Amino acid sequence: MVYNTLIHTELKMTKCIRDGKVAVLYSPGFGAGWSSWNDDRDVPKEFLLHDEKLVEMVENDQRNKIPKYVKSIYPNFYCGGAKDLVVEWVTQGTQFRIEEYDGHESIIFNHDAYWEVA
Repeated sequence: MVYNTLIHTELKMTKCIRDGKVAVLYSPGFGAGWSSWNDDRDVPKEFLLHDEKLVEMVENDQRNKIPKYVKSIYPNFYCGGAKDLVVEWVTQGTQFRIEEYDGHESIIFNHDAYWEVA
Protein backbone atom coordinates (compact mmCIF):
# COMPACT_ATOMS: atom_id res chain seq x y z
CA MET A 1 0.00 0.00 0.00
CA VAL A 2 1.34 3.43 -0.96
CA TYR A 3 0.29 6.65 0.73
CA ASN A 4 0.71 10.23 -0.43
CA THR A 5 0.65 12.89 2.25
CA LEU A 6 -0.85 16.31 1.64
CA ILE A 7 -0.32 19.00 4.26
CA HIS A 8 -3.08 21.54 4.86
CA THR A 9 -3.04 24.40 7.31
CA GLU A 10 -4.89 22.47 10.00
CA LEU A 11 -4.45 18.91 8.85
CA LYS A 12 -1.94 16.36 7.73
CA MET A 13 -3.95 14.14 5.40
CA THR A 14 -3.00 10.82 3.88
CA LYS A 15 -4.41 9.91 0.48
CA CYS A 16 -5.07 6.18 0.20
CA ILE A 17 -3.60 4.54 -2.91
CA ARG A 18 -3.75 0.78 -3.50
CA ASP A 19 -2.47 -1.07 -6.53
CA GLY A 20 -2.23 2.14 -8.55
CA LYS A 21 -5.76 3.25 -7.68
CA VAL A 22 -6.82 6.20 -5.52
CA ALA A 23 -9.78 6.03 -3.16
CA VAL A 24 -12.48 8.58 -4.07
CA LEU A 25 -15.34 9.18 -1.63
CA TYR A 26 -18.74 10.30 -2.86
CA SER A 27 -22.37 10.05 -1.73
CA PRO A 28 -24.73 8.52 -4.34
CA GLY A 29 -27.78 8.69 -2.05
CA PHE A 30 -30.41 11.39 -2.56
CA GLY A 31 -30.93 14.11 0.05
CA ALA A 32 -27.51 15.62 0.73
CA GLY A 33 -24.20 15.65 -1.06
CA TRP A 34 -20.81 15.12 0.56
CA SER A 35 -18.03 17.08 -1.14
CA SER A 36 -20.46 18.90 -3.44
CA TRP A 37 -22.29 20.48 -0.50
CA ASN A 38 -19.12 21.62 1.27
CA ASP A 39 -17.35 23.67 -1.40
CA ASP A 40 -17.71 26.92 0.53
CA ARG A 41 -16.85 25.75 4.04
CA ASP A 42 -13.05 26.05 3.93
CA VAL A 43 -12.64 22.28 3.96
CA PRO A 44 -10.01 21.06 1.48
CA LYS A 45 -11.64 19.10 -1.34
CA GLU A 46 -8.76 16.59 -1.23
CA PHE A 47 -9.67 15.78 2.37
CA LEU A 48 -13.33 15.12 1.54
CA LEU A 49 -12.49 12.99 -1.49
CA HIS A 50 -9.42 11.01 -0.40
CA ASP A 51 -8.74 11.07 3.37
CA GLU A 52 -7.43 7.67 4.46
CA LYS A 53 -9.28 7.72 7.80
CA LEU A 54 -12.58 8.50 6.09
CA VAL A 55 -11.96 5.69 3.59
CA GLU A 56 -11.28 3.24 6.44
CA MET A 57 -14.50 4.27 8.22
CA VAL A 58 -16.53 3.67 5.06
CA GLU A 59 -14.84 0.35 4.32
CA ASN A 60 -15.42 -0.80 7.91
CA ASP A 61 -19.06 0.36 7.86
CA GLN A 62 -18.39 2.97 10.56
CA ARG A 63 -20.05 5.91 8.81
CA ASN A 64 -21.65 6.94 12.12
CA LYS A 65 -18.16 7.99 13.33
CA ILE A 66 -17.53 10.30 10.38
CA PRO A 67 -19.31 13.44 11.69
CA LYS A 68 -17.38 13.42 14.99
CA TYR A 69 -14.05 12.89 13.21
CA VAL A 70 -14.61 15.60 10.60
CA LYS A 71 -16.09 18.15 13.04
CA SER A 72 -13.09 17.69 15.34
CA ILE A 73 -11.00 19.17 12.52
CA TYR A 74 -13.55 21.42 10.77
CA PRO A 75 -16.25 22.47 13.28
CA ASN A 76 -18.47 24.16 10.65
CA PHE A 77 -18.54 21.13 8.38
CA TYR A 78 -21.96 19.99 7.14
CA CYS A 79 -22.05 16.17 7.41
CA GLY A 80 -24.97 15.55 5.09
CA GLY A 81 -24.26 12.62 2.81
CA ALA A 82 -21.94 10.86 5.28
CA LYS A 83 -24.36 7.97 5.83
CA ASP A 84 -24.37 7.22 2.08
CA LEU A 85 -20.63 7.48 1.40
CA VAL A 86 -19.02 4.88 -0.84
CA VAL A 87 -15.47 4.38 -2.07
CA GLU A 88 -14.69 4.25 -5.77
CA TRP A 89 -11.16 3.13 -6.69
CA VAL A 90 -9.93 5.31 -9.55
CA THR A 91 -6.75 4.75 -11.54
CA GLN A 92 -4.08 7.17 -10.39
CA GLY A 93 -3.85 10.22 -12.69
CA THR A 94 -7.43 9.92 -14.00
CA GLN A 95 -9.22 13.26 -14.30
CA PHE A 96 -12.67 13.36 -12.72
CA ARG A 97 -15.19 15.62 -11.06
CA ILE A 98 -18.10 15.09 -8.71
CA GLU A 99 -21.50 16.15 -10.00
CA GLU A 100 -24.55 16.50 -7.79
CA TYR A 101 -28.29 16.57 -8.40
CA ASP A 102 -30.74 16.68 -5.49
CA GLY A 103 -28.01 15.45 -3.15
CA HIS A 104 -27.12 12.48 -5.40
CA GLU A 105 -23.42 12.64 -6.25
CA SER A 106 -21.80 10.82 -9.15
CA ILE A 107 -18.28 10.64 -10.52
CA ILE A 108 -17.81 11.97 -14.03
CA PHE A 109 -14.57 10.96 -15.68
CA ASN A 110 -12.95 13.19 -18.27
CA HIS A 111 -12.97 10.41 -20.85
CA ASP A 112 -16.70 9.78 -20.15
CA ALA A 113 -17.75 13.36 -20.65
CA TYR A 114 -19.80 14.03 -23.74
CA TRP A 115 -19.78 17.62 -24.81
CA GLU A 116 -22.00 19.30 -27.36
CA VAL A 117 -20.13 21.27 -29.99
CA ALA A 118 -21.60 24.33 -31.76
